[in-house]
Amino acid sequence: MMHTKTKKELIKLALENIVQKNKIKKLKKFRGKLDLDIDLNALRKR
Repeated sequence: MMHTKTKKELIKLALENIVQKNKIKKLKKFRGKLDLDIDLNALRKR
């Protein structure tokens, strides 16, 4: 758990965490639904 100096910092940190979790949640909805035609070997220069 992170320690903050003020209540304001704590609230800001909590809101940032909520926003980050929501972004991840939205991105997970696309898992397996996007058809990306990417050659990973070419990207990794193999």
